[in-house]
Amino acid sequence: MAAGPEAITGRANRVNPNLETRLPLLISNPHIKCVYLQNEDRYARTPMSKRINVMLPDETLAVLDRVTTRGGRSRFVSKAVLHYVKSCGKQNLRNQLKAGYQANAQESLKIALEWFPLEEEAWQKSRRTPKRRK
Repeated sequence: MAAGPEAITGRANRVNPNLETRLPLLISNPHIKCVYLQNEDRYARTPMSKRINVMLPDETLAVLDRVTTRGGRSRFVSKAVLHYVKSCGKQNLRNQLKAGYQANAQESLKIALEWFPLEEEAWQKSRRTPKRRK
């Protein structure tokens, strides 16, 4: 199996068919290997990405530049957005559960009071009966 441009980039080079003969030289060039081939491989592994434009205040951009490199901004922003949405979803669920519990508090208390004598009786019986050892 020949290692042509398809093996490295995942697509044929129709513009320059002589690339196959120059490929070893290109791969040995650190700039080409690190910048072009590595980035192409990284984006080939990404399931689906869309390019968008986002306006950020200068202060936010300065913070972003302090915590990540220029090449890692997209990945950092993606992780931050997913984390924010996940945490907001959890907080919304907590708020809804809390509201539901508070709305049903009187009914839950009424049911607990109805069952309390039976539970008390069962508890007293369980304390009187000695436990058998095997």
